[in-house]
Amino acid sequence: MGSAIQQCTMVICDLCHLSQVSSEVPVHSPLGLLFVLRNSFQKFCKVVRVRFIQGVFDAMAVDAPASIYDVSATSIEGNPVSLDTYKNKVLLIVNTASQCGFTPQYQGLQALYDQYADQGLVVLGFPCNQFGQQEPGNSEQIQSFCETRFGVSFPLFQKIEVNGDNAHPVYQYLRKAAPGIFGIEAIKWNFTKFLVDRNGNVVKRYPPTAKPEDIEKDVRSLL
Repeated sequence: MGSAIQQCTMVICDLCHLSQVSSEVPVHSPLGLLFVLRNSFQKFCKVVRVRFIQGVFDAMAVDAPASIYDVSATSIEGNPVSLDTYKNKVLLIVNTASQCGFTPQYQGLQALYDQYADQGLVVLGFPCNQFGQQEPGNSEQIQSFCETRFGVSFPLFQKIEVNGDNAHPVYQYLRKAAPGIFGIEAIKWNFTKFLVDRNGNVVKRYPPTAKPEDIEKDVRSLL
């Protein structure tokens, strides 16, 4: 709300400035008056457009946690989990969905976990329904689907949002630490992946099209 008030105040100040500029221009005819009014209106539109865009981006800005270990999440069973539980582990964090074209990647994620868990890899799955409403189920349904269909045994968490005002702090941190193409922080789709080293540094962000087996080499390099 404070940001919106500030933006309105700045627009009013700019309008006052435009009025002062317009009053200094001599108007000797109706045509001259129209010319001044046209210029003032164009400047007004530009000011409003710029202030509005700035206000939108200010509203979108969210303070991210200082460290991924400062964040807690709720397990799919309903238990609070602090991510500092995973200190000194290599993390592969994925926003998942049960009805997505990329859902079969669960199998590859589980294969990575099976192979490298003993060496310090932990896969963390965060179900999300923000993309095409492809994760409509509740926690019990999601857990049952993952276990029976893909044999998932890595940690799953309750459904969250990864974009917008209600984005979970885990994703506030990940998006800021590793923006996507052109520096865009927003998550594009299900099964975007973040690889985090043993010190909590986000090493790389992978698009949904990157299969788990394609990033195995990067995982091994951190173990």
